[in-house]
Amino acid sequence: MQGANIHLEGARTKTGNAHLIPLSTPAMALLEHAPRVAGSDYVFTISGRRPIRGWSGAKIQLDELASISAWRIHDLRRTVATGMQKLGVVLQVVEAALGHTAGSRGGIVGIYQRHDYANEKRAALEVWGAHVTVLVEGREPGKVVPIRGTPRL
Repeated sequence: MQGANIHLEGARTKTGNAHLIPLSTPAMALLEHAPRVAGSDYVFTISGRRPIRGWSGAKIQLDELASISAWRIHDLRRTVATGMQKLGVVLQVVEAALGHTAGSRGGIVGIYQRHDYANEKRAALEVWGAHVTVLVEGREPGKVVPIRGTPRL
């Protein structure tokens, strides 16, 4: 399963552009072991015939299970973006991983900058996956290896 991705068609993104999200090794391990409805390929499903369409009901259940309600699903993107930068991932790669086309890739830069950062996104999400694993397992945070060789601008 090395090299798996989530592929979002342009119709499913704010920008209208297709977006490829590399899955980290820890993410793949979770998906491999996630329970599934018998005979279904979907991980996030109720019927087994189609994916979940609305996450609001699942979020309400999660809030009840976790006894936390003062958060939004979008907070997860903000946490990942902030955390990856803290781990040494450059802004352009963070924005590419999130599918942003404004910010560092907006304006005239976006016209000329056509690199998709595919390898850099995969490396960044591997670092993030390792970091989350360390947090979940309660190990020393210094064990995460930051990305090397990524130029800072």
